[in-house]
Amino acid sequence: MAVRKAKNTTRKPSVKPKAQEQEPNASGLSPQQQVFAFEYVKDWNATRAALVAGYSEKTAYSQGARLLKNVEIQNFISEFVSTHGMSAAEVLMRLADHARGSFVSFLPQDEFMVRGEAPKLNLSTEEARANLHLIKKLKTKTRTSLKEGDEWEEVEVEVTIHDAQAALEKLGRYHKLFTDRAEVTGKNGGPIQHEDVGLTDTERVERIAALAERARARRA
Repeated sequence: MAVRKAKNTTRKPSVKPKAQEQEPNASGLSPQQQVFAFEYVKDWNATRAALVAGYSEKTAYSQGARLLKNVEIQNFISEFVSTHGMSAAEVLMRLADHARGSFVSFLPQDEFMVRGEAPKLNLSTEEARANLHLIKKLKTKTRTSLKEGDEWEEVEVEVTIHDAQAALEKLGRYHKLFTDRAEVTGKNGGPIQHEDVGLTDTERVERIAALAERARARRA
């Protein structure tokens, strides 16, 4: 699409600023604990969060595990998840949208009637704006050239939508349409030993978190 470059002065409408999104209450945490908590909820890596909070490399792993047992930090994490997280229904709805997604929402119907010309994307229609969440990547490339003494800009737009096949696979697994079978045994092919018998729910959660953190440490 080639457009003539020209100066255009427009008056921007006055927009009332949005209210700042309320963050979970961290008033009960020390400054170092606050840094750890905010860093932890970025990628759920306690060791990395402890390093950013100022703990040494030698103690980051143990300090991260210890901090996750802090009641105030646990309350902060729970409040963060409830404030920023998506419900299970929202996740399924978004996956369903991705599975059904296509470029039709961004292509005016009359463009399909023009022969010999590639359809032109239009992101300004009401239908397109309602389906912008289907777009995974939007890339623009601008070229400037001189034609007949005038300066022209050629804008190339590349749009990628979310993979419908991947979304369908995730939905199928959720609905148990596909079954992956694996034989799981204990040591030397024997029965699985249950070591958490008699643990409280809190102790069981702490043990799972510790095992996950050890797995991350091995991969690092």
